[in-house]
Amino acid sequence: MRARLEQAEHDADRYYAEMCRRTALAEPTVPGPTFSEISRARGEDDRAVRHEATMDRMFPQYAGARA
Repeated sequence: MRARLEQAEHDADRYYAEMCRRTALAEPTVPGPTFSEISRARGEDDRAVRHEATMDRMFPQYAGARA
């Protein structure tokens, strides 16, 4: 079990180092449709409403702001 833990920690360190090594994009990418928009397009309006309510609870500073 200890060997597995040490390997997992080693892997996590490698992944973190790789993430930090990469440079950020010069231009922000254009965001695609939101999860709520995709759900509504599929006819899942109730799912979209639940998702929006969850996001509003998690990020109250943006509550009600829609793109």
